[in-house]
Amino acid sequence: MQIDEMRKLAAEGDPESLCGLVLFAMGEVDVAFDSASNIELLMRAAQSGFAPALRCLGLAAEATGAREDACQWFALAWSRGDPIAIALLACLTEQLMDRQHLHALAASVGIQSSARRVDKKAPLAEVAVPSRLPSAPDPSCFEIGDFATVVYRERPRLSTHHGVFSELDCEYVIALAEPALSPSYVNDAVSGRPIRHPNRSSQSMAFPGHDGDLWLRHLQRRLARLAGLPLLNAERLAVLRYGVGEEYRPHRDYLRVGAIGEADRAGQRLTTAFCYLNDVEAGGETDFPELSITITPERGRVVLFDNVNADGSPDSTTLHAGLPVRRGEKWLATSWFRESRFREF
Repeated sequence: MQIDEMRKLAAEGDPESLCGLVLFAMGEVDVAFDSASNIELLMRAAQSGFAPALRCLGLAAEATGAREDACQWFALAWSRGDPIAIALLACLTEQLMDRQHLHALAASVGIQSSARRVDKKAPLAEVAVPSRLPSAPDPSCFEIGDFATVVYRERPRLSTHHGVFSELDCEYVIALAEPALSPSYVNDAVSGRPIRHPNRSSQSMAFPGHDGDLWLRHLQRRLARLAGLPLLNAERLAVLRYGVGEEYRPHRDYLRVGAIGEADRAGQRLTTAFCYLNDVEAGGETDFPELSITITPERGRVVLFDNVNADGSPDSTTLHAGLPVRRGEKWLATSWFRESRFREF
């Protein structure tokens, strides 16, 4: 849909177009990014009961500490048929019994991340749905603040940034990604085609290039800000899950110079940014063997590193590995940033 047509439909109150304008704004394509305007558009979409807007407003409310409002937004989204909203509501409830019941309800509609947390015999919960919309979230929900940073080296950079994703953000990404997981692939060195390989034993998925999820786009904005590159240069956000014994053996993220052809006009992978979505019971560290640096998974922590030197040549010292998980599981969300525009919006 062209932006002018979207603006016309939004002016008529079409909720999908109202949310579409927010998506364009987050990519800073043809629409200026303005937090207050985004909230206004989402509130207009919410008035028609549009579940994606209701869910996004819940995440926005929680981001500014308005937990009670967040719970009401999620309850409204659930009443409009959004199953993920009930899993988010379970994460926010203060009472253990209520949390178990709500996770059981989420599991009953296919949210497997909730199913692993509850006794399969837990009764289903009743959800109290508010009769009117909660207050609009504070526009500061879309601000990207500063994060505690550890710099391991300056050039090419390697750093970690703490608390980039909140606990609820992490739960949200897992719940979105889990149904689409499948065995991970690597690109064949000769053909360039994806193949199964013993070097990589995880499960993974990548969100569609035109994903319409508003808060997921906002989380990617945070990664882009840390990378110092436009969100439009980012590949599709990928989510990976490693079970016990699974790993990604030493590899480099940059593209082989001869492998960047006409069909890949976005150019080289300049920067990698990934966020650990959970704390791993044991193992699963990210190891940079040529730099003698090992980073322990911590929920919400982003690892950021450049894949190339200042002159654009590949930096071979970025060799890294996801060490085997010894207990529990490891989840992470990864974004690779290219030299030039990769996405349409």
